[in-house]
Amino acid sequence: MGAKLTQCPNGHYYDAEQYTSCPYCQSVTSNSFNDTDRVTDSFIPAQGSGYGYGGNGNDDRTMPIDHISERQPMRYTSPTATPTAPLNQRTAAQEAYDEGKTVPYFGGFPETDIPAGDNVTTNPSFSGNVRNPKPVVGWLVCVEGTNYGHSFCLYAGKNFVGRASDMDICLKGDDSVSRTKHAIITYEPKERKFFAQPGESHELFYVNDNVVLTSAELKDRDEISVGKTKLVFVPFCDSKYGWEK
Repeated sequence: MGAKLTQCPNGHYYDAEQYTSCPYCQSVTSNSFNDTDRVTDSFIPAQGSGYGYGGNGNDDRTMPIDHISERQPMRYTSPTATPTAPLNQRTAAQEAYDEGKTVPYFGGFPETDIPAGDNVTTNPSFSGNVRNPKPVVGWLVCVEGTNYGHSFCLYAGKNFVGRASDMDICLKGDDSVSRTKHAIITYEPKERKFFAQPGESHELFYVNDNVVLTSAELKDRDEISVGKTKLVFVPFCDSKYGWEK
């Protein structure tokens, strides 16, 4: 048997044996604030209207825009465009890496050139964490050599002098300095005294142009010669002041 077609007040035809009310009107009502469903060929246009929501696929006539807005409002939201850099465009971080520069994590700090050869180490005024700092007890200031104008902090105990990046006093760039433990600068906190002594290197070093073979006590503004580098000793702790309680 054929379908029992019933026409709703809006002119839609539907199978009354399958639906108790017009499914097309219900679809329009439920989707009035959402995206519209795809219109299929089974959607039968209202007779005599000259247009409808669907058709048999052979009707090329268009629906007036005011009719569409009455039957089923449509919403369109323009997506937010996200600018995308060209694939061949290099970022500032990539260029800085290729040029041997350090890139600050949060920005706002100047870039620093990394010299070829030895690694670079920082020499802060204290080591350790913020709660338990290791305070500085003196400095070595370079007055001659590749590190001219740089200062190096001294701490209690032994401070190893060498060219390697893990040395306490890193004299990078001076190939005449041994990589590790060319010399040792020691601060003895009990007596608040400084001493210079040879390290594990076969190379010599000098204090005020005198070779150091065993140990030499350092005084304010003494000159220490290590390879082609000349350092001036500047104490912070002395007989008048010390970090010890």
